[in-house]
Order: sequence, then C-alpha cells, then structure tokens
Amino acid sequence: MSSNSLTSPYTEFISEWASNSVYLVICMGVAQSLCVFGIVANIGNIFLFRKMGYQEGVNVTLTALAVCDIGNLVFKWGLIILNNPLMIIKDRNFFDVFVLTFAGYPSKYFIRVSTMITAFAALERCLCVIFPLKVKSMITAKVALIVNIFIFLFHSLYLFPRYYVTYIDWTHITGKNESILAVLYKDNKDNIIPVASFLIDMVLPYSTFAILVFCSSVIFVKLKSMSKWRQSVSSKKDPKSTLSSKDQKTAKLFMTVSFMCVMFLLPDSLLFTIAGAMGLPSPTGGYGEKVKLAANLLLLPHIINCSCTILIYYKLSTRFRLEFQRVLNGCWKWGALKS
Repeated sequence: MSSNSLTSPYTEFISEWASNSVYLVICMGVAQSLCVFGIVANIGNIFLFRKMGYQEGVNVTLTALAVCDIGNLVFKWGLIILNNPLMIIKDRNFFDVFVLTFAGYPSKYFIRVSTMITAFAALERCLCVIFPLKVKSMITAKVALIVNIFIFLFHSLYLFPRYYVTYIDWTHITGKNESILAVLYKDNKDNIIPVASFLIDMVLPYSTFAILVFCSSVIFVKLKSMSKWRQSVSSKKDPKSTLSSKDQKTAKLFMTVSFMCVMFLLPDSLLFTIAGAMGLPSPTGGYGEKVKLAANLLLLPHIINCSCTILIYYKLSTRFRLEFQRVLNGCWKWGALKS
C-alpha cells in the first residue's frame, strides 16, 4: 500500500512528462512547420487555379477545397499554440473548454466542409466516368459554385447548436478566491447536444465517408476495366463509353484525394464520436487527458491532409504542373532582372 503511494506521484510525473514531450516534438515542431507550408501551398493552389480559369467545375471545386484547407490550417495552428503544455494557465480545465469552443469547433467545421466538398467532387467524377457526355454538360462551373457555397452554408448547422448552448461569463474557481472569464453552458444543453451530435458527428460524417469510399471504388473499377478494354481493342473506340486522357487523370486525382481524406480524417471522426457520446466537456473536468492527448496527436494527419494536395495536383494534373512551372519560371526571370 505504501509502495503504491510512493510510486504514484513519480508515475504521474513520468506520464505527464512523456505526453508533454510527445506534444512538443510532434505538434510544436513538425505540425507547426506543416501548417505554414500548407497555408502557403493552398494560397498557391488558389492562385494557380485562378490562372487556369474557371471554365470547368473541377477548378471551382478545388479552389473551394483550398479555401477550406486554409481555414482549417489557421485554426489548427491556433490549437497547437494554445494547447502548449508549457503555457502557464490559472485553470487548465476552463482554458481547455475555451480553446475547444473558439478554435476546436471552427476547425471541425472546416474538416466537415472539406470532407463533403471532396465527396461532391468524387461523386461528380464517378458519374462522369460512368456517363461521360451527360454529366459534363450538367455540372458546369456555375453549378459547382452553387453546390460549394451551399456546402459551406449547410455546415453552419454544425456550429449553431454548440454556440447556442454556450455563453461567456465570470465564474468562481473552486478552491481559489478569484474568478475568471469562462465559457459556460446553458441548462438546455443536455436536450440539444445529444441530438445534434448524433446527426452532425455521426450520421453526416460517416455518410460522407461512405460516399467517398463508394465513388473511389467505382472510379477504380471503371478505370481498370477501361484500361483492359483499350489493350484488347486498339482500333474502334466508342466515344460514349470512353473518357479522354484528361478526364481519366482528373478521376485518378480525385480518387487519390478521396483516399487520403478517408485515411487521415476517419480516426478523428471516430474519436470525436466517442467524445460526443461523453457529452460536452465540463469546465471542472474536461474530456480527460487521454482523449485530449489523442486529439492533439490527430492534429498531424489533419494537417498533412490539408497541406499535401499541391503535391498530388502537381503529380496527377498535367495542366496544373505546366502552370506551376510557368509561374515558377516567371518568378525566376523576375528575380534575375531585379538583381
């Protein structure tokens, strides 16, 4: 009995030291660098898509995805800085709730929007692979713009119930003769949040992931069958059943983006579902250190998913690659003339 009491503080210190060390190395070091790279890369994506023009809905959707990724990376960067374990905070539990409310929830909003935009793009490519001529004439740049704006507005439903049940007020810190400004919850939170969490944190994201998996599978099978068909028939081609080389590359691009989205974001949805089942974080207890540590570590795959799209576009899109090289060459020439 006495041995346990003697080793317990030491064990807790080692556990806290280990978790803080992991956070400082992975999040404060690697993740922050990726955030900066991702923000610059997505600004570059928007610039390049604008240079390429918006005659096609694909560029409109990819621009919307870049805007969403920038928003996500900005709030992720804020989460990394505010969750620094070395920061001296009067009451860590109250501060964690504050960070979650004003940085965590907006970040989740952009994750939800990004996933659904990717699902829309994958669905459009899936239909384009199956019905090449019909879908391309239906989903124009204007239609893509309207759909993407709707996705951004629709996902405000994610934020509304959470902000509806919260308010900011002064509250007394237990055991201390002082008060702090904190995020508190209304009495109706237990009636609103469980329903909202079920619909927004479970039904909607998992349905979106199902669409991504289904569409990517259809695109993969269809492209594979078309490849075999081209090998067996080299003379006559039915234009109604085949895709141009450009459309095939675009389909592969969105299949890759969809795969990355599921791989990097599904673990976060699973964790957030578990946390949502636990209810809102309490100012006196939070979600618990294990859930918080897991959420902090999952910031890294989120940031990778938002930051490496420029590499995928460069690899799989010939037009993007040529435009990128043209802009880069122009920058080199301008720099040489200036010097």
